[in-house]
Amino acid sequence: MTSRRLSGSSFVLAGLFSIAVAGVAGAQAAVPPARIGVSATFGAFWPVDSAMSDVYGSHLVPVTGQIDVRIVRGISLFAGLTWMSADGQSIIVGTPVVNEVSATTLGVTTVRIGAAVSKAVAARWTLVGGAGAAVAGYEETWPDAGLAVNDHSIGFLVLGEARYALRSRWAVIGRVEYSTVRADVSDGNGSVNLGGVVTSAGVRVVF
Repeated sequence: MTSRRLSGSSFVLAGLFSIAVAGVAGAQAAVPPARIGVSATFGAFWPVDSAMSDVYGSHLVPVTGQIDVRIVRGISLFAGLTWMSADGQSIIVGTPVVNEVSATTLGVTTVRIGAAVSKAVAARWTLVGGAGAAVAGYEETWPDAGLAVNDHSIGFLVLGEARYALRSRWAVIGRVEYSTVRADVSDGNGSVNLGGVVTSAGVRVVF
């Protein structure tokens, strides 16, 4: 009699344990994918304006930190900050010396906000496309002359990104983006496009 009761109790306990395990597995399956992603990248910048490329060439190396928040599956909002600086040489116009050059330094800090669409295309691989606004604050200095110009301007950017998921929450990413941000030049006779094409790579972690 005691043996039968124990056997019956064991059966009931085993059943309850199975139901609990199934419930936990179902709850885990119902958990939505991570909502927040944080990424850091660095890369190479190619200006679209010859006024920039003539002075700074390809010495501008942008570093970007970005946060994206999933709104619904496949759609997210992003915000980030890009910083780059470089040294160059510019020709001084209207001086007694023909083609006199002066050392110059440019620093650009850009706030970026926008929306992106993502799509898983294979195991571990996700493609992303997005667009948004870019607000660039810039400062150009001529140390030898003791001159400096700083201001800000608003433009837009578009980007494409590929993500390869690693173990746990990490992924490596590659990004290509284009931006256009027109800034007035110091003499007031035109503008310079601070935008261009950026190719970059980095890492991303999700929470």
